[in-house]
Amino acid sequence: MPADSSYMPYKNEELTSTTIPHYVRGAGSAAMFTPPARFNNNILPSFANTTTTNVTVIRGKTIYLHCHVLNLGTKTVSWVRHRDIHVLTVGRITFTNDDRFEAMNKPGSDVWRLRIKFPQIKDAGKYECQVSMKPPIARVINLNVVGKNNT
Repeated sequence: MPADSSYMPYKNEELTSTTIPHYVRGAGSAAMFTPPARFNNNILPSFANTTTTNVTVIRGKTIYLHCHVLNLGTKTVSWVRHRDIHVLTVGRITFTNDDRFEAMNKPGSDVWRLRIKFPQIKDAGKYECQVSMKPPIARVINLNVVGKNNT
């Protein structure tokens, strides 16, 4: 651990194969990353079969695209929109000026969600949930938006 006292492990836990804290300068324990208890260093991340790959929403109704990643460990989940190959999110950080999009994940959860508020017909298409590995692994989710397009 770095000598700087502003680095604090999550709940002062010891480093083990199931708990690998990520140290963040001056952020306090609320910003610490703790892999789910099921994390195992010897198993690579994979997608659970519960990830739906075809989703339909009514235009204007908020939708959540779900991506269930097992054994993520210290890897990162990103959401990419295929239409323009736009990286929308990396981890819990959103990288788009369109505030209708937001990455959502409860600390310690295996489920990563992309929230799209007020989806429009133009939002229909493929969205990729990608795990930062070499090579990356990905699950493509097809979003269908139904309803009249008045814009």
